[in-house]
Amino acid sequence: MRRWEFAEGLPVHRHHHQSAARIFAYQQELDDWFASRADKHKSVQRDVGKPIRLALIPFIFLGEAQDKAYLADALGDDIVADLSNLPALRVISFSSMRQLAAQQADFSNQINALALDYLIEGSLRLEGENARLNIRLVSTRDQSVVWTTRYNESHPDWQNLQQRIVSQLVTSLPLSNMETVLAPSQRTILASQTAWEYLHQARIASLTWQQQGIAKALELLNAANHMLPDNALIQASLGRVYMQLRESGIDCSDAPMQKVKGILHFLNQHHSDAFYTLSLQAWFCYLQGDINIAITALKRALEYQPNDADSLALLANCYLLSGLPALALPPIQTLQIIDPLTPLSRCMPGYYQLMSGNLREAIGPYQEMLSLDPNNPLARLFMVWVLALNGESIRAESVCAGFNTASTDPLIVQIACALRDNLSGQPASFSLNAAQEKVVEINGMLARFTAYGYAASGNKSRAVHWLQRAFELGFKAYPFISQYDPFFRSFKDYPPMQKLLTNMAAEWHSAAEFNGQL
Repeated sequence: MRRWEFAEGLPVHRHHHQSAARIFAYQQELDDWFASRADKHKSVQRDVGKPIRLALIPFIFLGEAQDKAYLADALGDDIVADLSNLPALRVISFSSMRQLAAQQADFSNQINALALDYLIEGSLRLEGENARLNIRLVSTRDQSVVWTTRYNESHPDWQNLQQRIVSQLVTSLPLSNMETVLAPSQRTILASQTAWEYLHQARIASLTWQQQGIAKALELLNAANHMLPDNALIQASLGRVYMQLRESGIDCSDAPMQKVKGILHFLNQHHSDAFYTLSLQAWFCYLQGDINIAITALKRALEYQPNDADSLALLANCYLLSGLPALALPPIQTLQIIDPLTPLSRCMPGYYQLMSGNLREAIGPYQEMLSLDPNNPLARLFMVWVLALNGESIRAESVCAGFNTASTDPLIVQIACALRDNLSGQPASFSLNAAQEKVVEINGMLARFTAYGYAASGNKSRAVHWLQRAFELGFKAYPFISQYDPFFRSFKDYPPMQKLLTNMAAEWHSAAEFNGQL
């Protein structure tokens, strides 16, 4: 049912009950759907030389124990991760497909726009200690089932099950013998089933970016670490969550970064060339403002996992922060193929346009980001900023009105309102309290946007101060600030700004030389 709904636009409605949903459609809708398919011609065969494009629709979870529902996504996520290592495949990221599945509206057009060759779908049912997984590989050309099977497992070993599924999927696809050889994935198999479950639960908890979720993630990962001391994958996951403590402003002390340093010391001693070591190293350097080192680590990490969406997005961001949009374009283009439906990927072309000086062309991608995640206050702030750069006062007012001030970080709302007021010609009032300054001091993105808040309010001294801090934390986009940005244009004769621009130009030239652009 999900396949026909996703890929062929079958009209489906659901009446949700406590543990399941009743599926139905109206007769006229079905008549219209059958009529629309009557003259539909079959798709042409794909070119043999092109990679096979496929996606996994998140498995439906069937079971009373909703606290185990995460297992369906954990299994799907791991399957996608392994399939992504085959150079002959172009696998849509699991985060994109999860984003799509979460939408309430009809999204068959979006599925069709992905131009897939195959879909993977299935359902997971848990009954006590028994699990039943139904899984199918479907050709989108004619909706035929290429491969299907049912796994009945008692006390399932999820990692073993995932490996068996990947093996059978690969042998069911039209790949040559050479193409079926998996690229080195460096996947670490956890010896403890419980530790594997804790690892996936921690990932889900950390995605909230809230204090309670991050604390839960740390609790789970420390428990997993107690079961499997010094396991590299668990250590790397701990390091990433410790950095979230810092990024989110929950712990602005140096303690989280010191913990990450210790983890990196261990990983570099024992797993220096592993993907997860290089990825953690890149994020650490990025937060410290060591952008060139982060770029080096990311390029090495992508040699092992070239389709990792997080690494591609961070690499593009590092190039854009360095004022090198031409280098950011290839990873951004890859993101549009493998991770086209997540908000961050959708806005990256807009970020590229901004740093290239095409301010007007940036509006559309940032609007797409906000449309995909309207409850995300940062997406709303980014949209206000882009509209402010383009002088769109009426639209900026409308976007600002959408903030949920009861649950949004006041600093985000303050910056957006300062930009809005500046556009409308109203006196813009903006300042930070002591607690906010601690958070902004260690966050390059917030330092940059705080500079815009002060610039909008006309406070040159504080605007340049925070732009200087953003520069120290890696923002070296000299061409954008010196040529394209309208807010700091009036500061060009202000001596502290002149000094900052001189230093920024030198760092920009250094970054360009380091990355082979001079």
